[in-house]
Amino acid sequence: MSIAIRRFHHDDPPLLFDIFQQAVRLSAAFDYSPTQINAWAEVDRAAWIEHLRRLAPWVAEIDGVIAGYADLQPDGYIDHFFVTARFGRRGVGSLLMQALEQQARGQGFPLLYANVSLTARPFFAHHGFTLLAQQTISLRGADLINFRMNKALKS
Repeated sequence: MSIAIRRFHHDDPPLLFDIFQQAVRLSAAFDYSPTQINAWAEVDRAAWIEHLRRLAPWVAEIDGVIAGYADLQPDGYIDHFFVTARFGRRGVGSLLMQALEQQARGQGFPLLYANVSLTARPFFAHHGFTLLAQQTISLRGADLINFRMNKALKS
């Protein structure tokens, strides 16, 4: 098994949409109710794809198959960080996090921050992120708990 991290390609969004859907509908289903999962996953596909093109995330592939993706915004915010359930716990997320941290350090960011799901909280904590606050967000009529976390970067 060979994991490669690469920059976003213009034709990636439909495949990354599938990764997002699988991560939410399969992986997060252990931590959120069906109503919450549907509220999270039921997005306008065209608008989501356009948003993702603006994010231009890092993409992880295992033997040429897209396994996950993550982005870093100009202020150190991680907006999307998803790995498909099929490739969970194989190092994909860790390599994506390394790519984000390398990018952030290269751009002189003092910290990374994200709003992470119940499912992602242990992963982010394992990678040195500190819990700042538990939050409840309302999304298409459903309330979901997530966590504001950050990580100070050493230069």
